[in-house]
Amino acid sequence: LYAPTFRGNSILKSYMDLKLDIERMNAELSDDFVLLYKLHPQTAKRFSLSTEEREKYENFVFDISKDVRIDLAMCAADMLISDYSSVIFEYSLLNKPMLFYAYDLEEYEHDRSFYFDYKSFVPGKIVINNDEIISAIQKNDFRKDRIPAFREKFMGACDGRSTARIAKYAIM
Repeated sequence: LYAPTFRGNSILKSYMDLKLDIERMNAELSDDFVLLYKLHPQTAKRFSLSTEEREKYENFVFDISKDVRIDLAMCAADMLISDYSSVIFEYSLLNKPMLFYAYDLEEYEHDRSFYFDYKSFVPGKIVINNDEIISAIQKNDFRKDRIPAFREKFMGACDGRSTARIAKYAIM
């Protein structure tokens, strides 16, 4: 599942530049994988593969941006490729591998900034080009060991008992 955030310094000026080499990914990964992509709602309205691309990769690439909710897509996916999207918080609850496709990290950091140091923050391997994406997938190299600490720090209260804690607090 490829689920990137939008580019641009505001939601109104958002855009999407799909920096995936779909032809190469298809050639090297399609025997074992399919690529689902779920774009940010603002960019999904203005981006799609060409008719030729859709026909050429019809058994490998599936645009689920408008048809599938992100929570369902995450549950169905074996791994997540994202970038700076907040989807990583919810995905960490599934304890599945993540890759962070940060091909434009310096530009993004300049335009939008982060609350945390990105390189030490993300619970997975950072990749900056298609070669690294393909290699990480083929070698199962995701740095999955970083997920438990990330999940505990940011999602530790998601234990199914939130309502009980709120009720207890309100009653006291």
